[in-house]
Order: sequence, then structure tokens, then C-alpha cells
Amino acid sequence: MIQQAYRRLTLLYHPDKHIDPRHKQLAMELFIQVKKAYDILNDPQKRAIYDVVGMKGLKADGWEVWHAIIDGWDC
Repeated sequence: MIQQAYRRLTLLYHPDKHIDPRHKQLAMELFIQVKKAYDILNDPQKRAIYDVVGMKGLKADGWEVWHAIIDGWDC
């Protein structure tokens, strides 16, 4: 299901499909967001980290994630 949505969205937002420079730039930004989301959701380890601590967990180093899970993030 995730792969089908990824394919549909990448076809829709692929920058080469847009001629107008404004639409092309927006499409490129959305294409990159879709790619990042797919990379996270398709990788079981990244998805588990995202499910527990969100994007902060993916940007942190390994031990920071472990401490965040135990202590909680300082928000």
C-alpha cells in the first residue's frame, strides 16, 4: 500500500512533468518530501524510531535516541 502511494505521488510530483518554473519548484519540493517519507516508512528500523519519537529521533544519533526513549524528549 505504501509503495503504491509512493509511485502515484512520485509520478504526480515528478519535476520533469511540470513546465512552469513555479510549479516545477513546488513539484520538486513535494517530490523530495514524498521520497523522504517513503525512505522512513519503508525501512523497519527508521519507521520504529519514527513511531516512538518522531522526526527528532531520526535526526539524532543512536544513543540520543535511546536516552530519549527512556527519559523522554525535552520539548
